[in-house]
Amino acid sequence: SSSSSSSSSSTTMSLPPNHNHNHTKKKGGNGSSLWMYFILFAVAVSLISVSQIRMGSQLLLLDNRRERAMLVPGLKEWRSDALDRFKRAHPKIEDKDDEVSDHLSSSRDKDEPTEEVDENTALQEHEDEKPMTHKTVNQINTKYRKPKDTIAYAIAVTECPDDNHVMYGAAVLAESIKNMSIRRNPESRYGYNLYAFVHEDARKCNAPLYSLGFQILNGKSPHADVDKEFIKVYALSLTNHKIVVTLEVDTLLLQPLDELFDLVLDREIAPDLAHNNEVIPERVDFISTKTASQLVDHAFFVARTSQTTYKEMTNRMEQEYSNSDKNIKSNKSFDDFLNDVYGDDHFELDSCVYNTYMGDDCADTTFDQIQLAHFSSCGAPWDCQTNIESGSVCSSLLREWHRTRRQVDQDLGNEIPDESAGLKDTFGYCSEDGSFLPINIVVVDPDSV
Repeated sequence: SSSSSSSSSSTTMSLPPNHNHNHTKKKGGNGSSLWMYFILFAVAVSLISVSQIRMGSQLLLLDNRRERAMLVPGLKEWRSDALDRFKRAHPKIEDKDDEVSDHLSSSRDKDEPTEEVDENTALQEHEDEKPMTHKTVNQINTKYRKPKDTIAYAIAVTECPDDNHVMYGAAVLAESIKNMSIRRNPESRYGYNLYAFVHEDARKCNAPLYSLGFQILNGKSPHADVDKEFIKVYALSLTNHKIVVTLEVDTLLLQPLDELFDLVLDREIAPDLAHNNEVIPERVDFISTKTASQLVDHAFFVARTSQTTYKEMTNRMEQEYSNSDKNIKSNKSFDDFLNDVYGDDHFELDSCVYNTYMGDDCADTTFDQIQLAHFSSCGAPWDCQTNIESGSVCSSLLREWHRTRRQVDQDLGNEIPDESAGLKDTFGYCSEDGSFLPINIVVVDPDSV
């Protein structure tokens, strides 16, 4: 069996005299000369503006935003080395590095105007003659930076329940992916595309997922005798991208995953992410965490896409999972299958940092150390639990989910509730009795999916 795809909608954006001028004919063509001077002046102003924008973009890259203590050994040092490499590549602005970095650091995550800095930093004023905010500089930076590569982020939807929790999770997960990619985050060098592998039994989820920006790929399970979860194997066939990341809808991306992408695409500059005395192989094709039973965890993995690998996996299903009695499905899970295929060859990540479940093994993990959170232990945010311990890591993760959900509502133009109402740290989305305020998703162009 196979999956069929359809393209998602795209947004476009656009930018901006001519009057009759009667003049007396004079010797020497003064009218033509004036127009020539005007054109030259306009060209000069344009060149200066572009130069300032490019300088602003370069300087922003020097700001090591959201400096966080890393549990993974070597990750913080790797980011510092990456910054040093950028400085060496731009010697003309090196004498301004510390001044600009300190200036931007003082205004992190704030929307108020920054203090004035030297004119040569090109960050003093915006075209409306108001001081530039840190947010404005980020927008200039990300607008003019070209992604090192574009990553495919994929979810698998096997059911579409009436409570719409799949949509709530997908909406907030998509927003977190956008927040941690190059267009919004100056620490990231990678772009994103969103995909949803939707089982034929869950087609009614097509339209709302499409409206959230996901490209929809419908299909059956890749083999008659395997579980619906096996549709995730289709992710390996997305060869229009070099890398695919599969995620569950109850996860939240908290930091960019550039170090994982470099591990696959640019091994020489990747940080040392070795875990449990593991040796990083020369070529990395599959990265994941492990389950409590020490199987490769299908809930989150980063893989090099390959039609060859995809065909080998489907052939393996045919050989190993076929049953003479077609009414009996294999009792092997997708975790079992991935473990059979990649168990000896995958690169294992620290599950307290990536795809963390916050189990007993991660009791010492702090919120700032987590790159990717999975809410299976803390409980789904839309369940609005009333017994979460205040100040715990789970409460911090849930607060971040609701804060990101607030961004979703702002993007969709939905009404924003009073954040002081309801349960603490839920931004008004969970009432005292534990009920959840639904996300209003306006379905766009449902016939196209």
